[in-house]
Amino acid sequence: VISCMQKSIKDVLDEQWSALAAESWKMFLSYAGGHLLTNLTQLSGKVGILNSSWAKLSHKTDAENEAVKDAMKRANLSDTDSGKGFQLSKEQLDAKNEEIAKYLAVFGESFFFNLAVMSKDLFRLFHNKQTKDLNYQFGVAMNMLVERVSDPEELNEQLHMLALRHINYGARKSHFEAFGQALLVTLRSLLPRDWNKQYEESWAWLWDQTSAMFMGHCKSAWHARERRSEEHTSE
Repeated sequence: VISCMQKSIKDVLDEQWSALAAESWKMFLSYAGGHLLTNLTQLSGKVGILNSSWAKLSHKTDAENEAVKDAMKRANLSDTDSGKGFQLSKEQLDAKNEEIAKYLAVFGESFFFNLAVMSKDLFRLFHNKQTKDLNYQFGVAMNMLVERVSDPEELNEQLHMLALRHINYGARKSHFEAFGQALLVTLRSLLPRDWNKQYEESWAWLWDQTSAMFMGHCKSAWHARERRSEEHTSE
């Protein structure tokens, strides 16, 4: 790869290419490539931890396995038929998703309990919300973050839509710091046997990345609202 990139650069520089340029570009590309490879390795490790731990928390794997087993039993299929493109019906998919939704709500409930303990003032912002709906919505939001983390463009779009809704709730940067702390406490309490330094770093990384993107969208929306207000006033 480095040789191909060097050749492309050489073709662009043409007469300006020299032995010094060749050595310099080789060193730079080797460094950049090694750094990129390290980052990709670390990123894939974090994403793997996020996916596996979230699947355990939301019981996705259990719900999917049970749904498939039940469907196969109804269709009189054996375990050896499971790899033959077997698909669930709409009713079975709905049942599976309903089961997962229960665990998402439980996760949200655990999170808001910890948030109330850690920051009563922040928790009061949610006192007029329907508790069950709020618990489920937070679980769904976390599910979205984990599922979209490998697709930055889609994740950014989803966070943009969330930000447009949350600026009406008075979202502030300080809120996300408290949310992040409550999230890690919740995860740690729900995954006591698995939790370690790698889990801590992976989930903290996810929250730092997504909250920064989220706040960026919030700031843009705030500025747009202020401009519209100023324009309206000047008229």
